[in-house]
Amino acid sequence: MSTSLWLNNALIPSENAHIAPTDRGFLLADGLFETLRITRGTLPHFALHMKRFTAGCHTLRLPPPDPLYIRRACECVLQANQHTEGSLRITLTRGPGPRGLAPSPTPHPTLLITSAPQPHTTPADVTLHISRYTRPPLSPLSAVKSLSYLPSIMARIEATDAGYDDALMLCPQGQYVASGTSGTLIIELRNRLYTPPLQSGALPGISRSRIIKSGLCAEKNITPEDYRESSSAYLINSLSITSISKKLTNHNTDKKDLIGDFLFL
Repeated sequence: MSTSLWLNNALIPSENAHIAPTDRGFLLADGLFETLRITRGTLPHFALHMKRFTAGCHTLRLPPPDPLYIRRACECVLQANQHTEGSLRITLTRGPGPRGLAPSPTPHPTLLITSAPQPHTTPADVTLHISRYTRPPLSPLSAVKSLSYLPSIMARIEATDAGYDDALMLCPQGQYVASGTSGTLIIELRNRLYTPPLQSGALPGISRSRIIKSGLCAEKNITPEDYRESSSAYLINSLSITSISKKLTNHNTDKKDLIGDFLFL
């Protein structure tokens, strides 16, 4: 079944989409993205995503697109594909450029918006490997949704090779957990919920900020030993909450329901 997407300034069938071979997003991962949850045909936290997206554009010195224009383009994609539950991704690159690292002084960004239906299966519990790949908290890329995802990809490959489903990434010194490869870590320790602070290298996730602001979860430097001793643990992002299986004796599904009810209902 053919789907539609938004490319630059028009809604087109996905099979007609073409990205320039000189696009810096393709060649150099020079760009940003946001993944948003679709709920009942709407994007419930669009403004929060656009705030982070705009901040990322300023960090990478990309011309930030008009949020109103982005919203209208997103609505066109949702309407064309009739996706009422699922995910939507906004990708912005610096666009075509000359050979080499130095970008054009007058960039022409590439904007791509796609949507996907909600999977029919419920995410299964995952096992996590503690990776040798890290998230440096002082790097500007740790604070934005950069297209440069190779450390997370390599951590996921490493975990799979070791017989695990996913990985936890530490800060460079190795004493604190930063995040999962594609989600925020939340642990239950002594009947309280904690998540790593940004100073540990955690991504400023939308679900993360909402659950902290709600008072359900607090920031804490989480050591690998804290993770091992936690009574339950989860990975969250804008699309899902996934339980971490550690063969725990007291896996508290009530806490998962509490988090899920707040984030996704």
